[in-house]
Amino acid sequence: MKFKAKSSYIGLILLAGILAVVWFFGPGKKSQERETLSIQALARAVLENCQRSNYHPTCYEKEIPKLMERISMEEAFAVAKLVQGADSTYNYCHVLGHDLAAKETAKDISKWSEVIHRCPTGICSNGCLHGAAQERFRGEVLTDEQIEIAKQELIGVCDRTDKWSITGLEQSECFHGLGHLTVYMTGAKMPKALELCRSVAFTRTGQDFQNLCYEGAFMQIFQPLDTDDRALAATVAPTKKEDVLAFCHSFAQPAWQDACWAEGFSLFRDEIETASGTMKYCSRARASSRDHCYSMMFYVRAQGANYDAGQLADYCQGFPLVEQGQCFGDMSNAMLHGGLHLVDRAVAFCKLAKNPQSADKCYQIVVNFAEYNVPVNSADFLKLCNDLPPVYGKQCLVKRG
Repeated sequence: MKFKAKSSYIGLILLAGILAVVWFFGPGKKSQERETLSIQALARAVLENCQRSNYHPTCYEKEIPKLMERISMEEAFAVAKLVQGADSTYNYCHVLGHDLAAKETAKDISKWSEVIHRCPTGICSNGCLHGAAQERFRGEVLTDEQIEIAKQELIGVCDRTDKWSITGLEQSECFHGLGHLTVYMTGAKMPKALELCRSVAFTRTGQDFQNLCYEGAFMQIFQPLDTDDRALAATVAPTKKEDVLAFCHSFAQPAWQDACWAEGFSLFRDEIETASGTMKYCSRARASSRDHCYSMMFYVRAQGANYDAGQLADYCQGFPLVEQGQCFGDMSNAMLHGGLHLVDRAVAFCKLAKNPQSADKCYQIVVNFAEYNVPVNSADFLKLCNDLPPVYGKQCLVKRG
């Protein structure tokens, strides 16, 4: 009798558990709640798998793409966002963005532009936009005739549409991604790749994004991400920093030279870790592009530091006053580019400027680029504006219309 009673008791417990599962996952619950639960469970699994790794970000960038065997690209980015929220060492995930979009594009290359339009906003420094474009002609070197045909496929890909409402940042990153693509299409014949940028880096209304495309092309050879990239870069990119300036000056157009030097920093990483090293690096840029060189190095430095505010504030304080405010402002913008989960940190960063003029310039830069960086009708935009000091917050909110 005791055995029967015990068996009946266990049976009731199991039945109750089954009914609870059926109730939770059944028609009485919204599919969104079930999806949220599964995404949270996957994020927890990734965090647990990587807990013992020596360097968590590298582990995440291996584990999260594996999930795409079971989930969509958008869901994989949702997992990445939860992982970022749980681990402050993983704020910079541009490479992951590349990888997830490349995997999604590889499922059906003909839909590469659709993948671009599906890329989520405000995560992984818009690496998704680059990865989808880059995958389109990976492993292909086109003839001149094929390039002429392919141009028609590229023109208009980065245009805003009624169905694709994007920020200025996202549109810029899309054209930057086309620069990556041109290197594949031309087999790293750089003059040809850059000429291709001149043909496709425009919106249908004539807005010019050539310089961003040029920089994307040079980024492809100076910062290869995988074996294919490195093999392609090895055919053209200099391997010694002493050769970079001469390499950049070998290009006919000044704009090409500027883009080359802006992306050639990869061989000078130790140098640009400090303010003095950054000033030395940018002193070698043409005078007309020196401010842009500084901005590029500030963004690179922010990414390399995983957007660590204390470390970056010390770096900015090392500049003369004339560049100091720009450093703080560009660093704040770089944080927003890294991901909208860093809105708080981006605004708070301006407060770390010891000189009031530098802090003011920082806030002004954030306001000037708020509409460019963050969707104006989003909760993130409202938070950004409201977190600014009142005088700047009012200027920011005006941009909402």
